[in-house]
Amino acid sequence: MTCPGCGGFSTPETYLGNYGRPVELDVCHSCNGIWFDGRESLMLSPDGTLALFESMHRSQAQARAALQPTKPCPRCQAELVETHDAQRGTRFSYFRCELHGRFISFFQFLREKNLVRQATPRQLAELKAQVKVISCSNCGAPISLDQSSTCSHCQAPVCVLSPEPLEQTLATMKLEAVRRSTVDPTVAVRVAADKLRVEQLFASLEPRRSGVDTWSSDLVTAGLGALFGAVGSLLKR
Repeated sequence: MTCPGCGGFSTPETYLGNYGRPVELDVCHSCNGIWFDGRESLMLSPDGTLALFESMHRSQAQARAALQPTKPCPRCQAELVETHDAQRGTRFSYFRCELHGRFISFFQFLREKNLVRQATPRQLAELKAQVKVISCSNCGAPISLDQSSTCSHCQAPVCVLSPEPLEQTLATMKLEAVRRSTVDPTVAVRVAADKLRVEQLFASLEPRRSGVDTWSSDLVTAGLGALFGAVGSLLKR
């Protein structure tokens, strides 16, 4: 399928859905966007959702294709309409066709799942004490923390992973894993939850520094790296 976001080619990928049913999605690793037919987003199981996050996180560094200003529906070629929505107070956006589905970027999908939140004043102050420039989680542009807490290119605020919903998702995964295996994954879940605490996240980002005061990656990408490093064995069960 042609990706409506960048005009490249999407790859059909299958993930675990609710009640063990497979869900096939069209994922573009050129721009890291997802096309959902109908209500496929709601059909994903917790570990299917995390497996999708892991796949897209692995390709994020190579996903450099810019989004097209006009995005055609891959089914009927009608122009997709930009739509703004909110999930538990977290705002996100996507592009939809009334008849066939919707296209959403990786970062906005994380926001839709309530896994990314705007950094609090305390978190921004702690971050500014360590670095001056970070990358925007939405578009990759540099953000000078001395001047702003939002991206001057796409207006996205500085964001971090939100620990609480991730812990809930991991807890659900643990229950599902126990039903499928006699191995208790509690240790992996505890480690993942601890690493997602914002205070420890700032410290864990230290090796990713590319210059004296610049991060080579954004906070969301680095947080996902910590998450998948801790729960990789759990996802394979």
